[in-house]
Amino acid sequence: MEEKLSKYKSNALEAVSFTLVISEREVDNPGVCEERCMFQPLLAHQVFGERELIFGYEDPHINLFYHHNSLKCLLDIKYKSKISGFEVDDIPKLMNEWLPRNYFTSKEEYKRMIKNDVKDQMFGTVIHQFKQSNEVFFLDEGEVATCTYKITRVNTQDELFQEYHERFETFIIWFIDAANFINLKDDRWIIFYMYEEVELPGKNEKIISPIGFTAIYKFFSYPDSNRARISQFFILPTHQNKGLGTIFYQTVYSQIMKMPDVTDLTVEEPNELFQKMRDYCDAILIHTDLKKNGRNIASMNNKILYSYFAKHKINRKQSLRLSDILQYVTAIQSGPKQRRHIQDLLYERFKHQKMNEKRVGKMARGSLTNKEEVNEDELHQEIESYISQIEPVADKIVKVLLKAE
Repeated sequence: MEEKLSKYKSNALEAVSFTLVISEREVDNPGVCEERCMFQPLLAHQVFGERELIFGYEDPHINLFYHHNSLKCLLDIKYKSKISGFEVDDIPKLMNEWLPRNYFTSKEEYKRMIKNDVKDQMFGTVIHQFKQSNEVFFLDEGEVATCTYKITRVNTQDELFQEYHERFETFIIWFIDAANFINLKDDRWIIFYMYEEVELPGKNEKIISPIGFTAIYKFFSYPDSNRARISQFFILPTHQNKGLGTIFYQTVYSQIMKMPDVTDLTVEEPNELFQKMRDYCDAILIHTDLKKNGRNIASMNNKILYSYFAKHKINRKQSLRLSDILQYVTAIQSGPKQRRHIQDLLYERFKHQKMNEKRVGKMARGSLTNKEEVNEDELHQEIESYISQIEPVADKIVKVLLKAE
């Protein structure tokens, strides 16, 4: 029986796929744009449960088509057979709250929509644009066009945009752990979008596609300012690992720097990849500014250090991390002896922090003793984990600096 049932248990991460479609033919044959327009999810637990399994279908294929511009969606479900005698997963019901409102279930209706839908809609005011010389867009009949990328700041109170963003943000459930949809009726949200624009050769026509967005919330900070927090930062998988996220983050950061009512920029539970990108962008910025002003981070005491980073709207936690990265850059350039010295300093700091944490914990429980012991194995593991995060960023910065010389 177990063997029979196993045939009807499928991994949701393999069963679900996304396709960004430009023309009707891609709905019937999504493989024609596989590399550029197709991808699969990283997560499915919010939709299909912690085990991320779909029960009741043999070899299910759940195809989600999104129009490249309007982001209108088609849910297309296929499978070889359905098990009998058991209650099977109701796939449309499980997915309903995570898909764009009024999504399509008929291929023919969806293809008619594509034929008449817009291809060049873009929301917001362009604040930065650029081209990547190595980025090309392959069209029908073998035509090739270059891409222009545009970053916009959007009016979040535009009702048409609110409907549009509701469709785009349905992607994040599949890629950001514990993601939630935001309420754009709250005017404290700041939204930036990144678009890809392709001008068709020999035609007065453009194809514009959203490829990413970031949602930032402005929290009140006493007495009369705000703290900006990045709540969501998303680039479509088809456009990752191309340096676009780095440019997007740097552009957004530069906009936050221009806001007089914002004291600093923080990030809500950044994942490892985002933190690595943020560390690199922030550290390069600070390194450039230090060099320009003839300052040495190693000679700055904590008071001066935090004041300096505050000028760049970088909060204390990130400030300390960047200080470690930049000191590691110096250590890499100076040799093994200096690197060991930095590691020794980290050891002393982490040990001091651990002892303080234990002391505060005991005092909260009513203990009067101040003597604390630190588990050396745990301490070394924590330091090694931290170094494994910052060292690659420092190495990358050193390589960039050498290349620039």
